[in-house]
Amino acid sequence: MSIGERISEEVTTKIEDSDYLMIGRNLHRNHKNKKLFIPDDGYLHDIYKDRNRYIVILKSTQCGISEFLFVRTLIRAIRGKNILYILPTFLMKNLVVTERINKSIAYTDFYQEVLNNDRSKERSDNTSIKQMGLGSIIFTGSNTETAFIGHQIDDIIIDEIDMCAQQFIPMAEERQAQSDDKYMVKVGNPTLLNFGIDKEYNKSDKKKWFLKAECGHWLSPDFFKHVVLQEGQDFYIRDKEYKFEPDTEPRCICDQCGKSFNRFSGGRWENQNKSDVSGYHISKMFSTYTTMNELIARFSDGLANETIMQRFYNGDLGLAYTARGAKIDDEMILQCATGPLMPYQSTGFCVMGIDVGKQLHVRINHIRPDGSRHAVYIDHVNDENDIIELYKRYNCRFGIIDADPETRLSKMLSQTLPGMFMCRFQHGKTTEEVDRNKIYHVDRTMAIDQIKEMFVKKEIVLPFNIREIPDYMNHIKSSTRIFNEERQLYQWVEAGPDHFLLAELYCLLAQKLTRLI
Repeated sequence: MSIGERISEEVTTKIEDSDYLMIGRNLHRNHKNKKLFIPDDGYLHDIYKDRNRYIVILKSTQCGISEFLFVRTLIRAIRGKNILYILPTFLMKNLVVTERINKSIAYTDFYQEVLNNDRSKERSDNTSIKQMGLGSIIFTGSNTETAFIGHQIDDIIIDEIDMCAQQFIPMAEERQAQSDDKYMVKVGNPTLLNFGIDKEYNKSDKKKWFLKAECGHWLSPDFFKHVVLQEGQDFYIRDKEYKFEPDTEPRCICDQCGKSFNRFSGGRWENQNKSDVSGYHISKMFSTYTTMNELIARFSDGLANETIMQRFYNGDLGLAYTARGAKIDDEMILQCATGPLMPYQSTGFCVMGIDVGKQLHVRINHIRPDGSRHAVYIDHVNDENDIIELYKRYNCRFGIIDADPETRLSKMLSQTLPGMFMCRFQHGKTTEEVDRNKIYHVDRTMAIDQIKEMFVKKEIVLPFNIREIPDYMNHIKSSTRIFNEERQLYQWVEAGPDHFLLAELYCLLAQKLTRLI
């Protein structure tokens, strides 16, 4: 029996989950055919040894976690488990499988031995399903509902969760219902506060990485405590001995004793919270993949560019960040709350916007002769009969309802009510137009940009008691405009329900119908 065959037999029968570390150190090769470096006192060591059934990793980019996911996934499959590996899109899924997973398998003798010992004539091996040993790995993009149907799953890996289609994640978790050995791992580069991986980390035990300074103080490396110092509006490098010479970089300075410390020295994870979920926060402050000069340069550039600052926080520090002006905030909304209480009905020219969900969220504006918009109805209703009654009571001339997901309702209302149209978002569309099927086509980012502009310019009059209307302000504030680095574009990402924001958007578009048709 060869060494590979003996190891394969051990893995499929005896090796415990904690021995991902042994496989990662000794057998696994990455896509560049290199061994992994996982020192005993480094931050990756305990992550490989963690046997918790629910793990959350809030991380910077290029910190070694992708290889951890690959090792863990392949070994669990070899041991006979079925794994659902979720990535944001099918394009990203295909890229990860072909450029990372497949190359790692090809370069690793151990994985090749496992495949060679598999005598199954119908073994699946493609970018969607890969069989390893006794188990299978299903790779999928998050952006389609069908990907989460029909598979019984033991493990779920969600990679870059902030970029995933959030509405389908609960469906993935349902696939574990029949497993008696289920694990969940959620990983991501954060974007918004209390959204995606940041929200998951906040529910975990929130482990942070601590190093021991020369003075004996245990500290968690922090860019704004140990690298730069703020004085007023200016920032200064804390290392006063730094000479800005080639091939040198500033040292990290302990905030207690003022002496330097080695950010790459051995350390330990410390819990900041009580939870059954094991959570880790990884920053490039203690990762060997980035120099301090690179971090300082990106931070300096970010002081004049909010997109760069967002990437510095998200990608380098592994922290959520909301850029200035990237949200509709309380101040913007309340400056528009100068109108009277909303009337029970209207005889003026009104337009309606409807967002479809479990309930129908409705916005009606009275369009004054001077073109100003005055809110006359903000609430949610239950069905189409309520919509028809409101449409008549407020003398609505035009209305827009989202075409998806409830197409039947949208079509029925557009055929029943004169002036009622549907809206469908079309990514990258630079102009707004209505087709012969009464569907308004518009780019979602551009449309929400217009809503924010409306609030900034006070082009909407809201009732003075807007705070008392349930959910309205929270829905309007739920989305943040962020830069999607993979797609190289801006998009609005919601951190919670946004039904009234979309209803507001449809109401604004309904007003534009007077010029488009």
